Amino acid sequence: MPHRLTEARNLANALRFCKDAQSNSMKNYSLRDFDNIKNVLYKTGMEITEVSTLYLGKCISDIKTLLKIPQESVKTFVYSSPEIQAECFLGSENECILRLTSGIVNLLSIEELKFVIGHEIGHFLLGHSGVFEPEQYWQSQSQEISADRVGLLCAGSLDVAFRALLKTTSGLDERHLTFNVSEFISQMKKFLEVANIKNNQSTHPSMVLRSRALIWFSASDFFLNYPEDHRRFDVKSVDSKVMNDFDKEIRIVEELEKQNVKNDLHFWTIAEYIFNLGKFTKESQKTVEKVLSTERMNKLKSLLSNFSPDEIKNEIQKNSESIETILLQSYAINPNEVKKEFLEKIYKALK
Repeated sequence: MPHRLTEARNLANALRFCKDAQSNSMKNYSLRDFDNIKNVLYKTGMEITEVSTLYLGKCISDIKTLLKIPQESVKTFVYSSPEIQAECFLGSENECILRLTSGIVNLLSIEELKFVIGHEIGHFLLGHSGVFEPEQYWQSQSQEISADRVGLLCAGSLDVAFRALLKTTSGLDERHLTFNVSEFISQMKKFLEVANIKNNQSTHPSMVLRSRALIWFSASDFFLNYPEDHRRFDVKSVDSKVMNDFDKEIRIVEELEKQNVKNDLHFWTIAEYIFNLGKFTKESQKTVEKVLSTERMNKLKSLLSNFSPDEIKNEIQKNSESIETILLQSYAINPNEVKKEFLEKIYKALK
């Protein structure tokens, strides 16, 4: 069967985002594990066919035809769950299993499901394993950009794709949504202002990046001429625009990470200064409250109130040394300069 999937894989690879590194070998489940998953789904769910679910079955059949995939290469199951979820399990290079919750099937229209199902099949055709180390999150996010393009081909409409994204993100149906995409993107931009870096290291791109990438692709000659005359076009111009957005977000996230490390050092610098001062007056507390978040302020009070002097000293030393090492090795920043600059702002008030 491999030759029967060649055309489908060539199509998917033509859409692959340039930052989505192509693996030389697909990392699959073992056939035994794959068969176990299939057996469990036959027992606990229902296979979607045109006989069991007429419109849904036809939707999936149409997607396979559009993407030039043999019907037997993809089996799709639905199981009872309120969660809004769709998953793809890779078997061999020639087959995969899609698993949909009843929650997502009931939430989305048939056209909107085409985007979600196409996205999941895109992971299969592109050989995405979905297994990453934490530092590889940008590669994982790049895979989502590639899979979204396959999903948009299947949906055939940017509006439909956005409706699917808004519904699956919010869990709300059309009774409660206005589908104001620009407003939603503006809202999602706020995550960059308040996000913690650990939350930014997600396997999925921000909705800002994902939405803009879809907009760029929807305006490409490849998409506009698919399936009739798309072979004459590539997505390089689209990739360059998405890369610009990617680079901007990477810089923002890296700056957030650096600032978070500095903020950690600020906290332990204050803790060390007050510990050495031997007192934490109400006036000093008012000053510190202006430079620390409520959470950090409570943490400082707890540290000074609930631990012995030796425990406080050890905790300050351990954390300070760890953070100083990160600043030096990761950012080539002199931690003493950071501490000095910070203390100068509050020194007189704390004295």
